[in-house]
Amino acid sequence: MKINIHFHINVILMSLILLTSQQVFGYSGGITGYSGKNGSTCTACHAGGIAPSITLSGPHAVTPNSLNSYTLTISGGQQKTGGLDVSASAGILSALIAQTNTRLASGEITHTAPANVAANGTVSWIFDWRAPATLGSSTLYAASVSANVDGNNTGDGVANTNLIVSVSDAAPKPPVAVINAPMTAAIGATVSFDGSGSYDPDGTIYQYEWNFGDGHTAVGPQAVNAFSAAGIYTVTLKVTDNASLTSTTFVDITIGGTLVPVANLGGPYTGTTGQSVSFDAGQSSTAAIVRYLWDFGDGSVVQITTSPLISHSFAQPGSYTVALAVQDANNLTGFDKTVVVITDVSTPPPPVTDGPTLYANNCQSCHGLLASSSKLNRTATQIQTAISNNAGNVMGSLSGLSTAQIQAIAMALVSVTPPPTDGPTLYANNCQSCHGPLATSAKLNRTAAQIQTAITYNAGNVMGSLSGLTATQIQAIATALVSVTPPPTDGPTLYAVNCSGCHNPLTNSTKLNRTATQIQTAITNNAGNVMGTLSGLTSTQIQAIATAL
Repeated sequence: MKINIHFHINVILMSLILLTSQQVFGYSGGITGYSGKNGSTCTACHAGGIAPSITLSGPHAVTPNSLNSYTLTISGGQQKTGGLDVSASAGILSALIAQTNTRLASGEITHTAPANVAANGTVSWIFDWRAPATLGSSTLYAASVSANVDGNNTGDGVANTNLIVSVSDAAPKPPVAVINAPMTAAIGATVSFDGSGSYDPDGTIYQYEWNFGDGHTAVGPQAVNAFSAAGIYTVTLKVTDNASLTSTTFVDITIGGTLVPVANLGGPYTGTTGQSVSFDAGQSSTAAIVRYLWDFGDGSVVQITTSPLISHSFAQPGSYTVALAVQDANNLTGFDKTVVVITDVSTPPPPVTDGPTLYANNCQSCHGLLASSSKLNRTATQIQTAISNNAGNVMGSLSGLSTAQIQAIAMALVSVTPPPTDGPTLYANNCQSCHGPLATSAKLNRTAAQIQTAITYNAGNVMGSLSGLTATQIQAIATALVSVTPPPTDGPTLYAVNCSGCHNPLTNSTKLNRTATQIQTAITNNAGNVMGTLSGLTSTQIQAIATAL
């Protein structure tokens, strides 16, 4: 029998090529046993390329049987595709197949296909690990390949890492951030900041993040910064511990010597557990404040707002010190603090039922003292209707009053001296707080029809609160407005009466060089929801104000 030697040689060569191809390309769907757990990593097959950077992030301290999420990320290297192998010394791994194209094989996580590198040069995989039931430490092992996709294993980069996780039956405690820094420094001087006094009650701090308030940041327990402009800067330090818990603190450093804005937190405040408490810093100097920093004293994260108003709820009863810092555009900072007392929501105080007290608490700020209230002889039905219709855009806030409480207020309103009928008294009770004393009122010579129209259309979002005035009372006010000295006609006096309250005295007015046309347009458009109140000014008076400006 003749043997075809060339045929057999070709078969052997093709078999070798097939075996070699399987060795080169057979692991594109992932392989286990090379995470580094038993000493073997991906370098067993891949080598010769640039090693990528590798990080394994997630909780460093967990409780028994808890399910925890981790992220493996590589960057750099060949920057074409990436693969992984992850194992654990204890516990159970699970692959998030829908998100990361991974699979579980022999208790380890590997890829189902190489992952393409993202535009930022990274590849990330997310997976879950269920902690063991026993206490102690467990280690997560991870290895990854950054491939150049040239059809063979040479020229690929390999990296591996591990993460030791503490398994404890006690919930981990957050770290405490501490800053040691000078209070002042010169412009341009190098200032040292030390956060090494920060500590973690049951673990270790592994990350320090600094923000110097001037656009500069840094990392590490110690940092330096040079401030290029005068001002007061809020320097913030955020620390993260081995359980991924964080704590933030801040200090202020004065660079140079300048005036600072004035903070006014108001208070004291009260509230109940789980219910929002509203804080108002509106009495702070507002000319230059651009941000408000709130520390509620209950361990919550410091809140930063651009508004002087904020709400916060407290989980536990007690007395809390609330601190406020206000900053202008140059980071100059003013401080204030107040106290809020929180009671348990399960023991609310008994409701107030006597009419005079209910009126004082709910009505007096808008309608005056009970004896001279602008709402005398209102019935319970009228009060309820005003609440339901949110009269004056404010009555709706009393929707929590019970029927019995509304009736008590109505009874108090008919138990006092009858309401005044003379115009000057009615004006003093209802108009003077907004428009000035009668003799120099901003509304001199208004007719009853004009007053009624302003009430009907709720001019300035406040006139609607006078809807309870009768036609006779409105006429009395109108009569009083024409019974006094004629209104001024010179520009400086007209400006002082009508404009200085909002725009400063004439010499440093914020509206210098405004024309009569601009002033009339602002009145017509009710600029700032207040200019419409000047609609009674004549064109001659407006021109006089413009000339004065």
